[in-house]
Amino acid sequence: GCPTNVPNNKTCYFQGNSDIKPETSWNKEIGIEYDKNGLLASVAYFRNDYRNKIEADETLLGTTFNPSFSRVTRYGTKANQKDYIKTTNIYKWGNVTRATVAGFEGYLNLPLIANKLSLNTNFTYFTKSKNRATGNPLNLSPKYTITSTLSYQVTDNLDFATTYTRFGKQFSKSTGTRYMDFSRNGLAQDTTLQESQGSYGIWGASIGYKWQNFSARIGVSNILNKRLYVDGKAQSYNEPGRAYYTTLKYSF
Repeated sequence: GCPTNVPNNKTCYFQGNSDIKPETSWNKEIGIEYDKNGLLASVAYFRNDYRNKIEADETLLGTTFNPSFSRVTRYGTKANQKDYIKTTNIYKWGNVTRATVAGFEGYLNLPLIANKLSLNTNFTYFTKSKNRATGNPLNLSPKYTITSTLSYQVTDNLDFATTYTRFGKQFSKSTGTRYMDFSRNGLAQDTTLQESQGSYGIWGASIGYKWQNFSARIGVSNILNKRLYVDGKAQSYNEPGRAYYTTLKYSF
């Protein structure tokens, strides 16, 4: 996103920066795992500390002609209309201060019927996601994600699987950000707080068949046709709706 101080423009250019510092992170993780008779379970705590996160510098370097504007538009009242300037502001990449992401992740694999029916679940839960420069989340991801897959081995060659994924409420901003947000409905200068996307779920199913070295699978994702688009509310979310897919694999 362009800095919010872009006047009368909706786009910007960014230059490289030879003085930029590398973005680094210090990642720590500790966990336990249990594995016995097909039952597999684990849980781990993680904490990632970032330094010199790379973002756009807000210092205006200048302007340049923008050939991508197809026409000159006008704004203002009829008595005082002005041409929309066909120029774009120029900025460069820079570094911000520190950021932290922390939480838990794990999985649980249950053999409900030996060699026939199994339930596999994995999850990620964030306890912290914070950009220390702005006070906002480092990213606008959901607070948790849980995915469960129920697999049934019909025969030695044929299997069926259904998957349900639950996304928790989106991390919300506590302060207005310094950068514009582009949405499906146009441009939003994000100087005010925005709503956060609530929890929702996605369900899918597939059938697979194996024959010697070949395997094939057909399926449908997002069966209930849940739709979300990147906009002023559901930022970083994109659920375009129901989709069908097929795969064919040869192993050797």
